[in-house]
Amino acid sequence: HFGEIEIEDLKKELKKNSSIKIVVEKVSMDQTKLKFNYQTEGEINNTNLAVAIVQKNAMMNVKKGENKGSFLTHTNVVRVFKMLETKQNAEAEMSFPPDLNVDNWQLVLYIIQKQNLKISGATVYTPSK
Repeated sequence: HFGEIEIEDLKKELKKNSSIKIVVEKVSMDQTKLKFNYQTEGEINNTNLAVAIVQKNAMMNVKKGENKGSFLTHTNVVRVFKMLETKQNAEAEMSFPPDLNVDNWQLVLYIIQKQNLKISGATVYTPSK
C-alpha cells in the first residue's frame, strides 16, 4: 500500500542526494490515459523508474464505523502506481482515474536502485492551469 506521500519532503531529500536527473515533457491526456515522455541523465543501469499519479487533495465522507458522518481529508494520495525499467529517453502511458479532477493531480517519478532500493533521482510534474 502506497498511501500518502510527502511531496515536499521528497523534493528536499533529493536536492541533497540526487545522482540522476529526470525531465518530464510532452504530457497529454484524455479521459482514461495519461501519456508522457521522460528523459534521464546519469547512470541508470540496474534501476527501475517508479511513476505515480498523485491526487493532491481528497475528501471522504465516512458512512460507517466510529467516524460515521465525518469528512476526512487526505493529501498526496497515490491513485495509480507503475514500475518501469529505467530508460534514457522513453514514452510512457498510464491509466488515468476517470473520477480524478484534472486540476487536482501531480505526476511523481523516482528512480530506485534495484540492489538496495535507494532513490537516486526524482521529479514532480504539476500540470499548468
